[in-house]
Amino acid sequence: MGKRFALLIIAAEVILLAAMLLADFGILPSRIDPLSTKSIMMHLSVVIIIIGSLIAIKRADKK
Repeated sequence: MGKRFALLIIAAEVILLAAMLLADFGILPSRIDPLSTKSIMMHLSVVIIIIGSLIAIKRADKK
């Protein structure tokens, strides 16, 4: 995975995470309850993708 592509993924996922947090606090309308299993899984998957992209960037810098 290229460094530029990983940065684009991180940018998109950070925007998505911010939107989910705004929905959790009631600023944005949402059909999902804030502490539901689906909401927690969505937050975890976004964080895992961000961490994976950061690892890919570090590996790309070493090469």
